[in-house]
Amino acid sequence: MKRIAPLCAVVALCGCHFGEGPNLGAPSAGGKHHKSHHHAHTISFDRLPGWQDDALEDALPVFLQDCHKVASLPAGKRADGMLFTGYYEPEIRGSLRRGGIYQTPVYRRPPDLVRERDAQGKVVTGRSEDGRIVPYWTRAQIDQGVLAHRKLELLWLADPVDLFFLQLQGAGRVRLPNDKVIRLGFDGLNGQPYVPLGRVMVAQGLLKPDDVNMASIRNWLEANPQKAMDMMEQNPNYVFFRELDPGDTQAGAPGALGVPLTPGRSMAVDRDFIPLGSPVWVQAQVPVDGHPVTWQRLDFAQDLGTDIKGPDRADLYMGWGPEAAQAAGNLRSPGQMIVLVPRSGEAEKKH
Repeated sequence: MKRIAPLCAVVALCGCHFGEGPNLGAPSAGGKHHKSHHHAHTISFDRLPGWQDDALEDALPVFLQDCHKVASLPAGKRADGMLFTGYYEPEIRGSLRRGGIYQTPVYRRPPDLVRERDAQGKVVTGRSEDGRIVPYWTRAQIDQGVLAHRKLELLWLADPVDLFFLQLQGAGRVRLPNDKVIRLGFDGLNGQPYVPLGRVMVAQGLLKPDDVNMASIRNWLEANPQKAMDMMEQNPNYVFFRELDPGDTQAGAPGALGVPLTPGRSMAVDRDFIPLGSPVWVQAQVPVDGHPVTWQRLDFAQDLGTDIKGPDRADLYMGWGPEAAQAAGNLRSPGQMIVLVPRSGEAEKKH
């Protein structure tokens, strides 16, 4: 009986296959993009590899959560599109007060950060100066203290590299000296371009293309502390945070859809290709305890990523804690995604 409810929930859906991407699992930190041609065609559920073996009862609460959220959105937003890699919520050391090893601030969203449409209708992010919108401060300028003394500090971290990776992931957890955990969620970008550090390191001959992942980038930064800040500032993009409700420590941070992410069931996509809230059948090789495991399961497009661009890129949300960090950092796998979309009237008649 457990399989009946999930199947009933998707009985009015059909599969839309985007084809095979050359490398769905290239880490966001590596910044790899792929140009390829894709087309969609309809397939039936019996052609989804592993459909009968997935614990669909675990996916049903996530599906219903998406349904409630999508139903509450204005009609214009329901038409937005969205697509998938590996990310997680890091847990790092921090303090509510500056002092000792805690010298790196985590900033909340500044009140002068604005997003407006310009004369051409393009959305721009920046700050107002002399009646016009100018680019917001870069990572280097913020590191040098341009936002200091404005009471924007949420808390202080022990390591600037921790802040950099917290910003790459877009959410995380900070463990205070008294063992209390503060949950942080994404609350805006400075509008500066995102420059993948992996790409910079490869161009400078510091890493080989096949060696680029979150672990190798972090290892280089920690092994070269005198050069780390200059390297991180090659990426002018900067993320601001807000404190999340501390009540449910077993819930993931809210994704772009506004609902808590679920480990193993949520994914970040490019909404130019896959609508937010869409159920997506995923087939990929996911590292578990250091070994690749075939992942065939139903996931949901609930989040976006700065470096997730195109129909052949996506991020799988792995959760939080050391195991999630290891799995996300090592996730680099080709695979397939099949988007489940509502049947058209003609398709209903044929079925």
